[in-house]
Amino acid sequence: MTNPIHAFANLGKRRAAVALASLQALVLAARRRREFASRHPGTIKIVAQFGVANGIVNGARYQARTLRRLGYEVETIDVTEAVKRPWRRVEATPGGLFVFHCGGPELPLLAWPLREVLGSGRSIGYFAWESALPPRGWGLAAPLVDEVWTPSRFAAEALAPVFAAPVLVAPHVVDPLGTPRRWHREAGPLRFLGMADARSSLARKNPLGTIAAFRAAFPREADVRLVMKLKLHDRPGELARLREAAGGDPRIELIAATLPRDEVDALFSAAHVFVSLHRAEGFGLPLLEAMGLGLATVATGWSGNLEFMREDNSLLVRHRLHTGPDEGGVYGTVTWAEPDLADAAARMRQLYEDPALLYRLIERGWRDCRVETQLRAFQAGVAASRALGAAALRANDPGPLAQAPAAAKLAPVRSAS
Repeated sequence: MTNPIHAFANLGKRRAAVALASLQALVLAARRRREFASRHPGTIKIVAQFGVANGIVNGARYQARTLRRLGYEVETIDVTEAVKRPWRRVEATPGGLFVFHCGGPELPLLAWPLREVLGSGRSIGYFAWESALPPRGWGLAAPLVDEVWTPSRFAAEALAPVFAAPVLVAPHVVDPLGTPRRWHREAGPLRFLGMADARSSLARKNPLGTIAAFRAAFPREADVRLVMKLKLHDRPGELARLREAAGGDPRIELIAATLPRDEVDALFSAAHVFVSLHRAEGFGLPLLEAMGLGLATVATGWSGNLEFMREDNSLLVRHRLHTGPDEGGVYGTVTWAEPDLADAAARMRQLYEDPALLYRLIERGWRDCRVETQLRAFQAGVAASRALGAAALRANDPGPLAQAPAAAKLAPVRSAS
């Protein structure tokens, strides 16, 4: 992942080091001062590069909506342009809570435009991580955060050794916009959907595995389709590999483009099954979105997606763990799962041959995506948060975290102290 110093590449290495040190010193000094000052709660500021289309930004939007539902005053701060011009400042109201949605090494880059107000409130790094091994190079950003939130226990357990701050599990909350619907062969092809982004490592997302499993599951059947939505970022060699794997199969469509959200939603709506033969997920947001949109899910039975996927609402694929280099060139040395492609093919075939099972999984996954259920999980995960004390509730709000039942509360990976 990106080195924090390299995040200020436009400044040059020496000036970048000075900028990072200055930012840390500014925040630490302000933090010491505020321990002795009485402060009024302020808004929660969700900070992200909202001008970029990726899963991190989708998660930031979902979290803003979640916190508003829970009664908090929330504003979003877009630092997309400021990140490109590191000396540019971004205006923000002082105080309250700053929640940065990014990778750990990118936190200084997102925080720098807010340097004049950052020390006036508390800061949370909302990070995901996609390996059982702790990330390297993330500790330099540790002085900037009061807490770390992450969407899954899988990611939390990897991040906890890196940060002295409390690490809490705050799962994503999505709206179940679709409805369960049945499929039968007379209605047309059974449609499978997969997604992968090269910047998140194609080796990790494993679209080649999805294509191979589909072709093994359906060697001759004409009434099946697979759509792979890909973001390859000018990597023609990767597209050539995927086309070679598809072997000219007319049932397989490769969409290598960045699409607006409504077109992505249309891909979900046209599909019946979402497939993710990932080697690791920090959470697996597209899988949760698929369940909420009324799709069955087939996925590797390991890592962050187990935060919401179980044997009774999904088909989980067998796997074995291994440690080695990320062939996608993003993560370095990793501990990942290797999904059993024969088992994946059998699971996909099972849905084709048993439409009743397909509908049961669709219906159960959709019910498990009820907003109330997801909100309880989020509330339970952040119940130990002290940073939320800096966040203002809307007038006359009784305090949303008080509504979380004690039985639902999960122990954080590291408790606040």
